[in-house]
Amino acid sequence: MIITMANGKGGVGKTLVSLILASALKKSGASVSLSDRDPQRSASGAAEAFELELGEGGDIVIVDTAPWLDHEPTQAGIRDADKVIVVTTPSPSDFARTVHSIKTIGDIRGGVDEVFVAFNRIQNNSFGRDRALLNDAFGCRVFDKCLRSRTAYEQSMLGGWKSLNRVAQNEATELALAILANVSSKKKSSK
Repeated sequence: MIITMANGKGGVGKTLVSLILASALKKSGASVSLSDRDPQRSASGAAEAFELELGEGGDIVIVDTAPWLDHEPTQAGIRDADKVIVVTTPSPSDFARTVHSIKTIGDIRGGVDEVFVAFNRIQNNSFGRDRALLNDAFGCRVFDKCLRSRTAYEQSMLGGWKSLNRVAQNEATELALAILANVSSKKKSSK
């Protein structure tokens, strides 16, 4: 189970990232389902457009949570998840919230070993330049791949994966494969 959550507030695209990652993983051949634990139920409303199975029946379950860390279903998901992916944007105010959220998640999980940051809405190409600084600032791993700021992603809430252009699909698939590689390496090392 992989849980995606925001950095302690809404507005960073957590639900959309959950849908896009689940679709990209499915298109890459993984058995994926989507669990919607956000009271707004936005992921459930868009799951059909993305051709995603709702529930927890896949080998990989992407869990879309509420953006609030004091929400009990979100806390339960954080405790139970193999991986927690904190979705954030490159905004300085989001950085501070992300650091706080990761600390809180670490308190809930007893550490941040399997907590990761995925960036959404990146607007320039210099994102990867300071990766080591980001890892240090957050205290957990930051995925090298990210989602850029693209209108296509927002529009996909209506049209699903098929409505994304090839560039957006490839970018989302790169992030999904980075996540999948991490999940696979954890499973191999625990055998």
